[in-house]
Amino acid sequence: MTTSELQALACPDCPASITSQRSTGAEGPILVVGVEHAGTCPWAAAYVPAEGYVLAVAGGLLLHTIG
Repeated sequence: MTTSELQALACPDCPASITSQRSTGAEGPILVVGVEHAGTCPWAAAYVPAEGYVLAVAGGLLLHTIG
């Protein structure tokens, strides 16, 4: 995915910061994507616990945090 495609995953009403890096998992290469939501993000306030949220998907990890 391109940086602009990753940024499009952020909430439309949240100035989230998106980062990505390639890493190696137990079964080979993976993409790790981090989404740091603004403290005012309504979606993150409703769904992301204070310690953050990690979602494992095929070929990668998606990390949500509140900044």
